[in-house]
Amino acid sequence: MAARNDYIVTLWDGVPFDPRVLLIPITLGVFGLFCVIDLSFLSATIAADSNMILDELWFATRGPEAGAHYATALVFHAIPRSLLIPAVFAIGAVCVLLIYGRNVHPGTLLLCVLLLLPVLLFLSRPSKEVVLSPLTFLVLSLFCLRIGGLGRVLAVSACYLAYAYLVREYFVIITAVFAGLMLLAHLPWRWGLVLCLLGLVGLSFAPPWLFEVLQGPRDLINLLRVGISSVGTNSAFMNPLPPDSLPNFIYNYGYALIRLNLPVFFEVRPQEILLLVVALTTFGLVGFGVRFGGAKERACALLVLAHALTLTLFEPDLGSYLRHLTSATIYLAPVLALLDRSLTRRPDGRDPGPALRQAVPGGGERWTAVTAHRRTGHDPS
Repeated sequence: MAARNDYIVTLWDGVPFDPRVLLIPITLGVFGLFCVIDLSFLSATIAADSNMILDELWFATRGPEAGAHYATALVFHAIPRSLLIPAVFAIGAVCVLLIYGRNVHPGTLLLCVLLLLPVLLFLSRPSKEVVLSPLTFLVLSLFCLRIGGLGRVLAVSACYLAYAYLVREYFVIITAVFAGLMLLAHLPWRWGLVLCLLGLVGLSFAPPWLFEVLQGPRDLINLLRVGISSVGTNSAFMNPLPPDSLPNFIYNYGYALIRLNLPVFFEVRPQEILLLVVALTTFGLVGFGVRFGGAKERACALLVLAHALTLTLFEPDLGSYLRHLTSATIYLAPVLALLDRSLTRRPDGRDPGPALRQAVPGGGERWTAVTAHRRTGHDPS
């Protein structure tokens, strides 16, 4: 597929320049460096999960996430030690290439860099996110097929329920939330409002243990961390109210939503600023995809939103939330491509000016022919 000529970055002498020629190798080089150096100077939590998986397989049979640690440890212990780092790097490289895509606008590329920074930090060590990445690549590939909304829900259900059975049980909740969001997206807003109100009425009759199951893990994990002096407690927080009723559940959820996505209201450090930037960028792209995207972009945006809404239920600290949220960043690739096309679009029939003729011989004529093809359907080539 030929590269577009509707937006061109030119050097001082008029030579066309694709910024990805530098950005992609630099990003891959930085990621390769992350894979081989000790990143504990940035955060002690970055390597903690990976070290537990690689060095102490027996430990994965204990604790609230024993299943996830144990299943992930089995995957990495099946890979020869000499191939472990190359395998991790290959998965991160695929993520880099998918996020950058064919985007050329500086604004879009800046968003790609912002989203990739935390992703590559967390993918640089053997972890649960590395094992999850091939599954997200598969889901993204299925979303790119010409299947309807029901087909996309079934695709996510098949992949996520299998992953939930083998590794992380809460992917069942993500699947259910995604199906609900897809249903709401296809209903008029009045019917969607009625459906949400009916859902709240139904939750009001739920037994207290259900709210404890959904929000209790936050308190349990943090109490265990304090007891064993574990890393990751600097940004940990508890539920303000006991999760034993619907009003308390709603209050806890609203508090966690603000605490996880607007952390600078509680403490201002580089970590909180990074999380704020990533959260605002992520939800901004989600809103753009839902508002202006086609069926594919809308489904991808809603799946990212389903991840975020589910994680808000029980995430115990800011670092865990950022790590798990960025595992869904790959679904924003089609939304970034849509944004890039919007930023680089020119009105049909409009000559892009002398810069295009100087940058590409025959560029002006080619532009006229391409826009004529868009209007009439006649292929200029």
